[in-house]
This record gives sequence, C-alpha cells and structure tokens, in this order.
Amino acid sequence: MHIFQVKFVHNVSANVAVDIWVNDKPLLTNVHYKAISGYYKLEAGTYNVKVYPSGSNNKPLLNYNIEFESHNSYTVIVSGDSSNLSKTLQILLFLDTDTAETKNKALVRFIHAAAETNVPVDIYSGIGKIFSNVKYTVGSDYIEVPADTDLMINVTPANSPDVVLTVPNLRLGGGHSYTIIASGKLGSSEFPLTALLSTESTSMCTHYI
Repeated sequence: MHIFQVKFVHNVSANVAVDIWVNDKPLLTNVHYKAISGYYKLEAGTYNVKVYPSGSNNKPLLNYNIEFESHNSYTVIVSGDSSNLSKTLQILLFLDTDTAETKNKALVRFIHAAAETNVPVDIYSGIGKIFSNVKYTVGSDYIEVPADTDLMINVTPANSPDVVLTVPNLRLGGGHSYTIIASGKLGSSEFPLTALLSTESTSMCTHYI
C-alpha cells in the first residue's frame, strides 16, 4: 500500500477547542489550543480536511482539499488569531523529515506561526544564528544541532538585537527530528508568544486508521 502519515497542530490562539474531520469523518475531537497530535497513517491520495468548533459539525471553520503523497510525513497546522479569524484562519502544510543521520546529532527546523506577528524573524542558539529571515507562515529547512545538549533558543525580529522569545534548556534526542513552532501573539497576556516543540519521530504516538 502507498501510505503517508500526518499529524495536526491546533495553533488558533483562542480558548476554543476544535474537531478535525477527514473525508467527512471525525479524526480528532475536542482538540485544544497548542495541542499536537501523534501521526496518523493513511493511504496516499487527496483528502478533504474540515475543522469545526468542538461538538458541532454544521458549519466548518475551514474546508480544505489536500493531496498527500505516499511515503511522506506531514504536519498540518490549523493556525489563526481569534480576534481576526476572517483574515488569519488557515491551514499550513509542511513536509517532515523523520530522522537525523547520526545518533549524536538532531535535526531541527523553525516554523513561524505566531498570529499577527507578520515581521520576519531570526533564530539564535549558543552556536550563533541558525535561521534567518523566517517569514510568517513559513518553515525553515532542517539543520543539524548537537544532540542531548541543552540549547537556548532566542528569537528576534529579523536584523534586530531585541529578543522577543526565549526557549531555555532545549534538549533534543540524537537521531531524531524536531520542529519549533512559534505560537501566540506578541504583547498578549492571554495568548503570549510561546514555542511549541513537535517531534517527527515515527515511534512516538503513531496511529493507524
């Protein structure tokens, strides 16, 4: 069989849970802000993905048809800002890489999904600038970093020294791949700017349907 796998991230900065339906059947229910699912394995093809307010399937918030190719892994991010859903609510699709080549290295990338933070950002670690000018809704390429070592990640507006987000003590396992997702809203007390860490390891929380 031609199989792909996909996981979902609820990145709509709102105190509203959602249900995610695939081909008119519920796949995930009562998903809360910042939740990240495990991978789901399905047969390759085009799928209809709808997002509903939790417990109601009358009118979808989002309705997308997405083509998924065999032998690939994907992250689907449901993203937006509750204060401006008509302009910001969207699905972001990213192709994942499962594993690093060596056990003493990890792979990591950065996805800029912080709502209404349309300024491109730079990302620094202890080894210097690791990602440059990452635009809103865009993901960087993966890079290798030392595994099993505490990293401090700082995010700044592009070409600015002002740190807007710090991720301390980030320890990534050797041989695995990870995604750092910028979430929340700059200057918001209810949904402050934060980082979500997602693992691309197929051994963690994989579901077959």
